[in-house]
Amino acid sequence: MNIILSPNKREHFLPMPVVLISTVDREEKYSIIIGKVVHLEVDDRYLAENGDMDFERAHPLSVMLGETGMYYTVPAGTGDYREYAEMFTVGK
Repeated sequence: MNIILSPNKREHFLPMPVVLISTVDREEKYSIIIGKVVHLEVDDRYLAENGDMDFERAHPLSVMLGETGMYYTVPAGTGDYREYAEMFTVGK
């Protein structure tokens, strides 16, 4: 097993070891890295009553990549919610 990311549990609220599946190079400008999460744990302090992640409490960090650098962001809710089934049009 080739784990490419295994964060220290003391430093992260969502430790997530990932196995590298493949990389795809595009136009010599960027690469897409595809991995598989092999284990997932979450600190219960960051869960809502229904078991979903409470991102306002957790403040998970994400990144938007620009031409010359990175912009670090945290998600902000829109107040909108959709069921997963709404993504699929089969049978409609």
